[in-house]
Parts: sequence; structure tokens; C-alpha cells
Amino acid sequence: MLVATHLQPYAAFVTQGDAGQLERAVCRRFVQLLGVEPYVGARIVVKGCSKLPVPLNSYVELSAKLLPVVKSLMFGEPCSTVPLYKARKHSLPWASCACTFYCCPFCCGMRFLPGITPCRTA
Repeated sequence: MLVATHLQPYAAFVTQGDAGQLERAVCRRFVQLLGVEPYVGARIVVKGCSKLPVPLNSYVELSAKLLPVVKSLMFGEPCSTVPLYKARKHSLPWASCACTFYCCPFCCGMRFLPGITPCRTA
């Protein structure tokens, strides 16, 4: 605790544990800080192979963060993906208005996310 209190003013992130715990903590922090706005309504492929080891819990946390907003979630390489999730039409929270187009989370509030077609009532 003493070391952490002295590091806090200078470090962006402080944790304790072995190398494996550090990897999990860093990946967890990355997922927590990840903004989902660019992924709203997108088809996402989570890359399976990497030169660096990725803790398994990172995949679980990333899936939990992205599922509420993505159109589909796949795992693997772009040439051979494994589908994990596909949203049903109009089941996404940002597609809940009565218009025929998908709307952003700020539906009819004049703030639209890039790549999302605003609804007709805006």
C-alpha cells in the first residue's frame, strides 16, 4: 500500500500481483476505458491470433462490453471467422424508434454517430 500511495501521483495505473495478474489487470482496464460509440451497429471481428498473449478473461469482458451495441460479433481471422452473436432487427437499444431507419442512441436529439442514418423525425 505504501508503494502504491507514492506511485499514484505519477502513474496512470497501479496494481499488484504477478506477471499474469498484471496482464489481466491491464487488459481489464483497457476494456473498461474502451468507448463503444465507434462500434454501435457495427460488425466486429475480434482477432484470435496475436503475437502477444491475451488473457482469456479479456475476450469475455470485451464481449460483454460490445454485445449491447454491435450488430454482430465474430471471433477469428477475417478470412475464417466464427460467428458468436448476431442482433435481431430492432433488438438493439439504439434502433428502438418508430422510424424505418436505425437511429443512434441520441435518437431525434440531433446528435448522430458517424455511419448511422438518422431517423426521419429528426
